[in-house]
Amino acid sequence: MKDFKNTYRQHKIFFTGLLLFFVVIISMLFFSFSPAAIISSSAYHSFWMNVFFVNYTFFGNGIFALSLAVICIFYFKKKQTGISILISFLLSFILIQFLKNIFTASAPAFFTEPLQHLFFNEPATGKFSFISPSSYTATAFSIAAILALNSKSVLYQLLLLTAAVLVGYSRIYLVQNSGIDILAGAIAGSVSGIVVFSVVKSRALIKEGIVQLHKINNAANIAEIQPG
Repeated sequence: MKDFKNTYRQHKIFFTGLLLFFVVIISMLFFSFSPAAIISSSAYHSFWMNVFFVNYTFFGNGIFALSLAVICIFYFKKKQTGISILISFLLSFILIQFLKNIFTASAPAFFTEPLQHLFFNEPATGKFSFISPSSYTATAFSIAAILALNSKSVLYQLLLLTAAVLVGYSRIYLVQNSGIDILAGAIAGSVSGIVVFSVVKSRALIKEGIVQLHKINNAANIAEIQPG
């Protein structure tokens, strides 16, 4: 508990921003008449916005998460961060698959018209029904949580959170997920990242404590052996 309080104090901006994001999404879902609402299904989308989000959304892809973990481990030599990203991604993936097996509503198809309109082929049923919990959003938030909690830079934490939010927004923009799907994915990813970071940090602290204790015992033994 003490370690978590210290982590919270050091990353208060990140946690506050994360909470604010959840509150905004929940409020928009609660006061909206459409479960996908946030973006109109018949809204005009510019060509360049389509190009940007079609490509940007892959920052939430599992291949990106695995690649980032490998880069951290072998290129940047940050084994702990890389392993944390990998485990966090796998945990968020399991949580999302669990949710998808519980909530089995069909997903809407994605269409593009010549005038760059995006729309649903069928309406979602129920104001708070799941269509398909967003695995892309979960992956993005799990990565953002790991990297943000490993950084003391407020700017870096905000940039990572913004990047994750944009991945979630891209899923809605591309009409692949609804607002509540994004909320589920963001929660699953954030929880996965925070839990994995806490466990890995606790293990590191325990290991460090054992090493220090071993050094103290060795020093004491050497002092006993040396003549007075």
